[in-house]
Amino acid sequence: DIQMLKDLAALVELEIQNSQNALEMAYEAMVPEYSENSVLILNAQNQIEWTNSQFQTLTQFTKDEFIGKAFAELLRMCKVSAKQIKTIEQNLQDNQTFKLELTGKLKHQSQAMWVEMSFRPIFDASERRKQYIVIAHETTERKQAELDLAKERQRLSYILEG
Repeated sequence: DIQMLKDLAALVELEIQNSQNALEMAYEAMVPEYSENSVLILNAQNQIEWTNSQFQTLTQFTKDEFIGKAFAELLRMCKVSAKQIKTIEQNLQDNQTFKLELTGKLKHQSQAMWVEMSFRPIFDASERRKQYIVIAHETTERKQAELDLAKERQRLSYILEG
């Protein structure tokens, strides 16, 4: 009886692993690894279910550090403001499609970075949200250029006025 239970447990574990591998392969088929965009898939509880390798490069975190964790927890790890996190959580709770630009810091970095993120809910046949697909694109260079341009405009304004 004990051996039969062990064998059954091993079969269940193998089936779970095969299901996870199949899910991973399906996601990878949908999201090209060569994409310059970072892609996350959140489950119904807003936990990170999957990311492409570009997301790992962008955030400098490994899959083990964020898979299964709440998305808000990852945002806190990236030093995103509480106000921005609250806005995201509210939109996720309301099943909204939305887009916003976040600012934060990655581990081992002292400079801020900007990331534009688009969120799209995925619903099942019963119209219940089962996932969110999140596409992220780093916009730090563009944002820094905008800030530099604004400073230069202000400097020129002072020169012309004074």
